[in-house]
Amino acid sequence: MNQPTKRLHLLGSLALIAVGVFFLMVSREEPRQNAELAGPAREAPSAQAPVEEGSLAQAKEAEREIEQIPVEPGSDVEECIDSLTLWVWQADAVAVDMDLYIGWMSDDREGMAEAATEAVARLDIVRGQVADLSAPSPCREAKAALLGAIDGLRHAFTEVAATKADEESLDYELIRARWSAYNEQMERFQPQPAAEEDAELPAPQPDFASAKDTEEYGRALQFMASAQYREAYALLTGLQEKHPDNEFLLVRRADCLARVTRDEQDLSDLVDGDPEEEAIGLLNRAVSRDSYSPMLFEAWLKWRTLSQPGVSNYSDIPNWDFNLKRSRLVEIIRGHLRQHPNDRLARDQKEALVQTPNIHRGGMMGNTNLGWWGLLFAGDVLEDALKAVHE
Repeated sequence: MNQPTKRLHLLGSLALIAVGVFFLMVSREEPRQNAELAGPAREAPSAQAPVEEGSLAQAKEAEREIEQIPVEPGSDVEECIDSLTLWVWQADAVAVDMDLYIGWMSDDREGMAEAATEAVARLDIVRGQVADLSAPSPCREAKAALLGAIDGLRHAFTEVAATKADEESLDYELIRARWSAYNEQMERFQPQPAAEEDAELPAPQPDFASAKDTEEYGRALQFMASAQYREAYALLTGLQEKHPDNEFLLVRRADCLARVTRDEQDLSDLVDGDPEEEAIGLLNRAVSRDSYSPMLFEAWLKWRTLSQPGVSNYSDIPNWDFNLKRSRLVEIIRGHLRQHPNDRLARDQKEALVQTPNIHRGGMMGNTNLGWWGLLFAGDVLEDALKAVHE
C-alpha cells in the first residue's frame, strides 16, 4: 500500500519523522544483493516504460486502474492492511537479524546456521499469525501474497540452516518475486482522506486542572528550547510529583536526559544512575500504559531509539521486541478509535506507528538508528518545533 506517513507536523516533535524516513532512504549505502533481504515491506514501484496507445499493455493498465481499492478510515479493510503491515515488519525483523551474518559475518557458518534456525522459527510464528488473520474480501489476495513472501524467506533460511550455506546459495530471485507480488497487491489499496483532513490540528497538550501547572509546563518547554535542560528537568520533575503518570511529563523529562550530552551538561546528580537509562525507564512507563494517550507514538519512537543497543552494523537490533510494543500500542489506539472515530490525532498516531520502518543495517556510518537518534535528540529541530508550538 503506497501510504506515506501523513500530517506528522501536527504532532509537535513528530514533525521529525517525515524527515527521518527520507533520511533513512538517502543514508543507506548502495544496496548489496544480500541487503535486499531486509526491508521488503514498502518498495517503491519501479519506473515503467510508456504504454503504447491501443496496445494490450494499455488495456491491462486500464484494468489495473479499475482494480484500485478505496480504503475508508476505520474500515475493516484498513484494519486488515494495517495488521498485514505490522506482520511484515516482523518478517523484516527476522531478515535484519539474518543480514548480520549474510552481510557482515558470512565466514561464521555455524553462527549463520544457528541464526537461520531461529529465523525459521520466528517466520513460522509470523506465518501462523497471518494465516489466522481474518481478511475481508478485498484483502484476501494481499494476505495470500504475504504468505507466499514469508514462505520464500522461510525456504531460503531453511536451506541455510540445513547446509550452513553462504549467501550465494540463497534464492534471491524467489525472494524478490514473492515480495514484489505482495507489494503489487498492497499498491492497489488507496487510503481515502477523512472529510476534515485538511483542517490543521492543534498540538497535543497536557490537560492540567491547575493553570499554574500549565504555566510551569510551558516554562519548562521554553527552557528546553534554549537547551537549558537542568532548569527544564527540575520544573518537569516537580510537576511529575503532582502528576505521577502524566505521559507528557515522562516524555519531556526523557528528552532532557537524552539531550544533555550534546551540550556536556551533567544531570547525573538529579537522577539515580545513568541519565540515559533513566530516560529509557521514563519512556518505558509512557509506552507501557493500558489506555490511550496522544503521546504514544512519540514515546514509542524515542523509547525504541534509546533502547537500541549500539549503532554499529554488528550491533544486535531487537526489532522483534520493538515491534511487539508497537503492535500493542496500535491495538490501544484502535480501541480508542472505536469509541472516538473522529479523533484525527489518534488516527495520525496509528498511521505513524504502522508505517515507521524498522531499524536496519547498512547505513553510511552504521545501522540506521544513528539517524533516528540524531534527528530526535541531537539536532536543533526539536527546539524549533517547541518554539513554534508554544511561544
